[in-house]
Amino acid sequence: MKEARKGNITKEVEIIANEEHISPEKLRKMIAIGKVVIPKKISTEKQNHVELETT
Repeated sequence: MKEARKGNITKEVEIIANEEHISPEKLRKMIAIGKVVIPKKISTEKQNHVELETT
């Protein structure tokens, strides 16, 4: 969220934006205002899909 508020698009935002067919900038803006949160899964298993829900 801090990076999004600074205007930075992180690697994670780019990956999720690509998977969800949304522009990285739009996703960054939604994260910056708190409409979207990307949870960090701490695990040794690889997660292949993240679903994006917006309100």
